[in-house]
Amino acid sequence: MRKYPFSILLGVHAILLVILFFGLITIISVSSGKTLILELIGLLFLLVISTFGFMRAGKSKRTTVLFFVYTLYLLNIVLLWFFTERLYLTLAIIAVVGFIVGYPRKVTIISDNHEEEPHSMVFDPVQPEVHYEPGRYVASKRGKYFHEPKSEWAEKIKEQNRVWFKSKEDAWEAGYKAHTDVE
Repeated sequence: MRKYPFSILLGVHAILLVILFFGLITIISVSSGKTLILELIGLLFLLVISTFGFMRAGKSKRTTVLFFVYTLYLLNIVLLWFFTERLYLTLAIIAVVGFIVGYPRKVTIISDNHEEEPHSMVFDPVQPEVHYEPGRYVASKRGKYFHEPKSEWAEKIKEQNRVWFKSKEDAWEAGYKAHTDVE
């Protein structure tokens, strides 16, 4: 997932919450009785939590607080739908977008208190150089035939792919067959 600068995310949250709060105020304006009182209490509660989320919470807790606000707003819309049989679909979609944007990210804590591992004074062992002595027969690592070193087929084998054998028996044991140029 792409990481956005923190100020852009904060702006997105602000825009979404303003739209949602104006929608909630519109819902309150058409409500009456117990619904009006409960929606006013819910609006005040969400405003207090949102203000806390924007002003007081640190960066890591801010998204958690705003996620909680979006969750409560979605719960409010579902309860309104259940009790008044009115579904505010646009507000529900905006709340779901806020819910997704406000989903708390996994925080990785990088500790500055760890001690750095001291530089190792042990050196890696020197790898012995592989030195190939030409034998009486040569084959390619990728081929299935072995040749005499002076044949035209042996000259076509790349240096890094050459495998040398001291005798025909060694080549046969390695799984190679004698080419027609081998006597």
